[in-house]
Amino acid sequence: MNPIRVVIIDDEPIAIEVIRELILQLAPGLQIAGTAREGLEAVEKINSLQPDLVFMDVDMPLLNGYGVLKKLSHRSFYLVLTTGYETVPEGMIEGISTVSLSKPVDPMGFLQIINTVQQKIESGK
Repeated sequence: MNPIRVVIIDDEPIAIEVIRELILQLAPGLQIAGTAREGLEAVEKINSLQPDLVFMDVDMPLLNGYGVLKKLSHRSFYLVLTTGYETVPEGMIEGISTVSLSKPVDPMGFLQIINTVQQKIESGK
């Protein structure tokens, strides 16, 4: 199976590094395709790289996570909304399969989400 292509979006560089390290240590089936530190860059990266999985902060300056979702032309990916401020209900947001992951990121919660996404991708759901 091809690696799962991932884009990580967060305005905090340390948050990007935490997700990157978790992927490198715990999820060898994932390939980091790109990162972005603000919403407009996120729209560009998601549309051009067409990832399978996106980790995105909800609360970013200029264009928040929900604003990013409204501007996307590429919408065929799994979304993990990362937030330290609010809870996001699991389910569908704007037609994208979405789960939330609280900051600070718990490695076991991260691994559980990755396992679920890998199973969905492998089964074509």
